[in-house]
Amino acid sequence: MNHNRFRAIPLRKRTTLRSLSSSMNMSMTTLFRRLKSGHIRRHSNAIKPYLKEENKISRLQFCISMLDHGSIPHDPIFTNMFSTVHIDEKWFYMTQKNEMYYLLPDEEDPIRNVKSKNFIDSYVFSCCSDNAQLTRQFSAKRSSSIYLLNFGVGAESTRNNGFYLDEETLKHVVHRVQGAKSLTIDCLQMKNDSSIINILSDHIEDLSLLKCSHLSYDILRAIGERCPNLRSLLIEFAGLGAPDLLRMKLTGMLQKVSLLESLSIKIRGTLRDVFDVRPLVAFLPEGLKKLKLQQTGEMFFVVWLHTVRDIPWFKLQSLSLVLDVISDGLIRTVVDSLPLLVELDLEDIPFMEPSVRDLTNIGLQSLKYCRHLIALSIVRSRKNFPTSFTRVDNIGMFLLSEGCRGLESVKLGGFVKVTEAGFSSILYSCLNLKKFEVLTSPLLSDLAFDNMIGVARSLIELRLVSCRLLTSEAFEDLSLFSKLEVIDTSGCRSIGDPCLFYISSVTTVTKLNLAEADITDTGLAILGKGNLPIAHLCIRGCKRVTDKGIQFLFHDERKICKTLSVLDVGRIAGITDAAIFTIASTAKALTDLSLRFCFHVTDAALKMLVNRPNNNSSQLQRLDLCNCRGLSDDLIMLFQHKSAFRGLRWLGVGRNPLVNKREDFSKICKARPWFVVCFDDCEFGCHDGWQYHKSDD
Repeated sequence: MNHNRFRAIPLRKRTTLRSLSSSMNMSMTTLFRRLKSGHIRRHSNAIKPYLKEENKISRLQFCISMLDHGSIPHDPIFTNMFSTVHIDEKWFYMTQKNEMYYLLPDEEDPIRNVKSKNFIDSYVFSCCSDNAQLTRQFSAKRSSSIYLLNFGVGAESTRNNGFYLDEETLKHVVHRVQGAKSLTIDCLQMKNDSSIINILSDHIEDLSLLKCSHLSYDILRAIGERCPNLRSLLIEFAGLGAPDLLRMKLTGMLQKVSLLESLSIKIRGTLRDVFDVRPLVAFLPEGLKKLKLQQTGEMFFVVWLHTVRDIPWFKLQSLSLVLDVISDGLIRTVVDSLPLLVELDLEDIPFMEPSVRDLTNIGLQSLKYCRHLIALSIVRSRKNFPTSFTRVDNIGMFLLSEGCRGLESVKLGGFVKVTEAGFSSILYSCLNLKKFEVLTSPLLSDLAFDNMIGVARSLIELRLVSCRLLTSEAFEDLSLFSKLEVIDTSGCRSIGDPCLFYISSVTTVTKLNLAEADITDTGLAILGKGNLPIAHLCIRGCKRVTDKGIQFLFHDERKICKTLSVLDVGRIAGITDAAIFTIASTAKALTDLSLRFCFHVTDAALKMLVNRPNNNSSQLQRLDLCNCRGLSDDLIMLFQHKSAFRGLRWLGVGRNPLVNKREDFSKICKARPWFVVCFDDCEFGCHDGWQYHKSDD
């Protein structure tokens, strides 16, 4: 065979033996012999992504970042990666275009129907793996691999691949991944217990059941019987009442899951019903290290702690409670009973002004005896009654910061008598601080952040919510925090455009919440020029922003055009169809869009979202159109079109003309079993309202 002649044949004529034989003027039989003898070889060629210089540099920088800095420059080695988790995902089609079946002669040919052969339903599965290690929180060695099957939608997820599955679809999906050890399921469309009971089995170790609006407490009995190897359970019930029945079912389950290490039970939508934990003492699993209850009574829990403190094997390390009131007695009992506590999360929702039983400076001071504490959250909610921690002042914060210098996460809400001096003492004392959050503090001013040179540089999340005295000057030294990823100033109405100039200098920010800020189009132009990799952006209620600001933000194909996945532009009167046109044409990675109370948005804007360039309309997963009065009910025809919004998982249409199209939406939801339409005023995914509208789900 003439090799030179062979090499001269173009590759496009070498894709089959037939075309190659024609070009070589040689029979196919001879060519096949040459293939078998090894004179020619078969090669499968895949297209590779083209790497620009900046892509190559970025990959090289990632490799360099994995070097152990202590070994540079003489003996460079890579880190042990003990703190690294590897995550990958895989999409599976529910069926294939063509499948082969073996049938008996008298069997009928099966019929399979889909809307289009090009759009077969598919589902995502994620797998996480990490290196086995000992953690500060738990002395037990973790498994080196975790298998994750996630059908839920989390409010804080960076990327939302979740589905709202119905019973039939869930059954098919779980059948394909038998043996999964971890299940997280959004139960919003599960109509009865059997939908979940049928998929429970003894190989499940981690189970999370979210938004169980239709499930009963009997599901706890089924979990105990079918999941004896369960190690972690999180379940959210709607307010079903009957606390005695809950206790009975829970105690029955706890007797059968002896390996349980983490238990989280949330009862949403209840008012005065509290969970009495006292009868559970005799049934606690010996390995329980994490406990989360919503909601329980302060007096019930104090009595319970006094009982369990004498159990030698009880070594709780993480405690999260929603109570009727947080008191000094509760704090002291927690400190005395749980000496190994690492995480403490307390929230109370009082129905009246607490009098004698309330938190004071003495209660905060007692936290110094929690030697292992690294995460602290104390919040008073004003949901039921407008009250605050009136008996805690700066002295309490001084005592807390002095006694708990090892804190890495701090969340404080409702401390209305604490000024900038008290809050700044925590920033200066806790040198390993990674998360700092303050909620509803009327006395927190810019002075708390004056001269930040002595503050730890490890801060990753900074949330200052509804702190009305804060201005842009509070963020002047923001560039000192080179690891900062999350900034939340929602409700800080005195923050203006200069703040965006300071934020634009922090090149690591991925989450930014500026709700109700006094920013303008100029500020958004500054933010856009900063070229930050922002994935979540909220400018809800920024009344001085107009369509031009949105254009400035996405001008010139900046980085935000490629990274932004969640955008909230609700409650802005200046937002019209022009802004939506800009978003639709430039925000290439957008998955969640909130247009709540955007009165000037019309049907034309929604049609533009459908006709996004490069078929990007299928990426949109959640769309909030609550109170968009400029829309018409004719828009229902857009959602009925099979190719429109193919990836949409959640749609909010509360208080707009589409509310009258419930029957039409019902037909759409039957054709798309993963699709949920909310006719109330819920936020994305009905995360905080699902328990109140069972009949509409």
